[in-house]
Amino acid sequence: MRAVDGRADAVLRLPGEAGARVPVHPLQFGVITADRGVREFQVLQRGDGVHVRVVVREGEAPAAVAERLRERVGARLAALGVPHPHVEVDPCAALERPPAGKLQLLVAESEVAAAT
Repeated sequence: MRAVDGRADAVLRLPGEAGARVPVHPLQFGVITADRGVREFQVLQRGDGVHVRVVVREGEAPAAVAERLRERVGARLAALGVPHPHVEVDPCAALERPPAGKLQLLVAESEVAAAT
């Protein structure tokens, strides 16, 4: 079988116990897609934590959605072995897209650094 060209989904690596890194796959953020108040989102790795940018559905309170997501994402990361996960949630009007128009849902720290 030949290798498939193209970009694989990003996997975040957050700090775990005793210096180990915990791989966090995109499916772990299903708690975000399951929230009724979320229209779309993007997760960026920032140092030892994650920054969630979220577009809130009309009629939903942005602060309430942000608090729910902070709790749910934090609990999910803790269950994976990330002690005291740092989760920031930023409600915004829209998410920036690259010229091709496809939103990257998960952005690993190395990609965040390259973009700045």
